[in-house]
Amino acid sequence: MEREGYTLGIDCGTQSARAVIVRVSDGSIVSESDMAYPHGILTEKLPDGTGLPKGFVLSMAEDYLEVLPAIVQEAMRRAGIRAENLIGIGVDATSCTVVPCMADGTPLALMQEYRQNPHGYIKLWKHHNVKEQAERIEALARKRGEKFLSYYGGMVSCEWMLPKVLQIYEEDRQIFHKTAHYVDLCDWLTWRLTGILTRSVNSAGFKGLWSAEEGDISQDFLNGLHQGFGSAYYEKVLDGPIFLSGACCGRLCPAAARWLGLSAGTAVSSGMMDGHASVVSLGMKRAGEMAVIVGTSNSIPLLADHLTAIEGFCGVVRDGIIPGFYGYTAGQISTGDMLDWYISNIVPARYEEEAKRREMTLHGLLAEKAGISCPEKNPLTILDWWNGNRSVLCNQQLSGAIWGLTMATRPEEIYCAMLQGIACGTRVIMERGRACGIQIDRVFACGGIPRKNPFFMQQYANILDMPVYAANEAHSSAHGSAVCAAAAAGEERGGYAGLVQAMERMHINDLTEYRPQREHAADYERIYQRYCDLYWLLGSRSREALASVKEGDGFYEKRTN
Repeated sequence: MEREGYTLGIDCGTQSARAVIVRVSDGSIVSESDMAYPHGILTEKLPDGTGLPKGFVLSMAEDYLEVLPAIVQEAMRRAGIRAENLIGIGVDATSCTVVPCMADGTPLALMQEYRQNPHGYIKLWKHHNVKEQAERIEALARKRGEKFLSYYGGMVSCEWMLPKVLQIYEEDRQIFHKTAHYVDLCDWLTWRLTGILTRSVNSAGFKGLWSAEEGDISQDFLNGLHQGFGSAYYEKVLDGPIFLSGACCGRLCPAAARWLGLSAGTAVSSGMMDGHASVVSLGMKRAGEMAVIVGTSNSIPLLADHLTAIEGFCGVVRDGIIPGFYGYTAGQISTGDMLDWYISNIVPARYEEEAKRREMTLHGLLAEKAGISCPEKNPLTILDWWNGNRSVLCNQQLSGAIWGLTMATRPEEIYCAMLQGIACGTRVIMERGRACGIQIDRVFACGGIPRKNPFFMQQYANILDMPVYAANEAHSSAHGSAVCAAAAAGEERGGYAGLVQAMERMHINDLTEYRPQREHAADYERIYQRYCDLYWLLGSRSREALASVKEGDGFYEKRTN
């Protein structure tokens, strides 16, 4: 009788990390473990009290080094398996989260001489203090007619690798030259595991301006930003071979085996962005399928069988998510963050007391109250831009808005409008894709929020006006990484011949279908159109952008009532 094989999936999120042990034969999660990062997110000061400039969002390398062995060993203990039963390891992480490293992969901020320098620390994906750099990169690309811009919706985001590294080059040339490599977090993790620096097609394509058609951004363009910057950027950022999702990028080295308490030689899959790992977990392998990964922010990846330029999308990469497809991605920066802000700062104490008395969460109480107060008639409109707009306006400097407040407004109406605003923002993204010829005929949702908030998912189905299939699994990203690990192991070691084959056997099957409430279809359409009115009125960069929106183009229909 053959021994049952297992894989390990590790997901490094914004504020915590989780590990899952998954059975290879059917994809079942047999154990899980999670842990918050001890230092959390650094936005005001470094641990020694050194103040941070406004807009800096950093994390500490120590947190990953401490948390990962703890969650891996706890997951292994709960699974009751031995290290030799593990055939593969997969990792995913928030992106683009930039790790400045020495030549051996040691993060700069672990060295005493750089402990007081913010530019030596890990810059999280939502480090938006690079707006000026992103705008200059975009302006130069437009002036030169750079083809790469068409793959990224005609824009350059503050969240990508180049503007973050350019900021360091311009603000602290000494530390820039001391740094051997700038690596996205998912690639740093695989480097730590294998001892070999490699790049993932997922991160290189969506966050590093690489494409299968054009390769890396040219040195000539980079030198247009600063003479001599091009060669340094190639050396420090674009080093290492690129691997597809689910490909084996190396094997667990002895040092990493000791660090995690596992067996050296275990296959390691190429890293992924956390949201895109959920696509693997959901088993998405057909053109026209889209996922909404609801967490701190919303990642919205979708699959298509052809290449087209979509203004305002974050990128399109051939084989970038699932081999054999063009992967497109868009997103919303502040979703779970916005809800947490409201819960933590605005909800009255009497609601908190009621939730405690009834042994409910505040989210559960607000959803219950919103559900019985005719949500389809909610008079409020909320623009979900608490931390800017990632797609379609692509402006991280935009701020949120609440329209329709009166003295009679209740807390649950604001909460409901926030959920509806998030769903409306997703539909704007969908309609932009459809207007550009991208078919979208099936929508999945995953993450902790969809599993715990049925009312939210029903609002999604009503506003998108199509069924939404929500995964009843909290750790879909980690699960997706575990599926990639089975592909990386290969058939000869008890895994699968490729990623698609692994997905067919191991994807999540436990889904809840939410269907639109057709009796309220007209009401929800009015909610969406009201959102669009404000979206374009307050969010357009110019009057010309507002005027360019054509009536009846499938993206925005001018209200006539």
